[in-house]
Amino acid sequence: MFRGVKDQWKKAEAATVIEILLERQVKMGLLDANPALVANKLVEKAWDNQRQFFDGRIGNRPHKISFAAGVMAMALEQLPPTGLLYGPVMECLCALLTDLDERGIDFPVTSIDAKLLAAAQQVVIDQLSDLPRSELHQELDALLSTARDGGV
Repeated sequence: MFRGVKDQWKKAEAATVIEILLERQVKMGLLDANPALVANKLVEKAWDNQRQFFDGRIGNRPHKISFAAGVMAMALEQLPPTGLLYGPVMECLCALLTDLDERGIDFPVTSIDAKLLAAAQQVVIDQLSDLPRSELHQELDALLSTARDGGV
């Protein structure tokens, strides 16, 4: 009985972290959806697919920040890069990881926390390196090449 209550509490904590990050995306006009609904759906999907990372079966339960990072990383691996949620979720995960990098981690990091955060960082790196080169990127590269060659 208590395990179920604790599971729900931990999922709610992670969903709240994601919701707060998504609210920023709504305010900037980058997301037109209910942040709480999206956050809860992302958490439920990750929980259903990879429960063992979150429910304490393989050690301690992760901190809500690590849990949220893991959820967003798992979502990015499933979302199409051209989908409406991909950009906002990527921005949220990048913001979370950047904040941890700049301010430091202010919670005790367990082995599962370290694994989830490292996996989230790797997903961002992989996802960004897999993005196709846009026309704008190609045009900027051409301009910079021309400038280096003395053409501008």
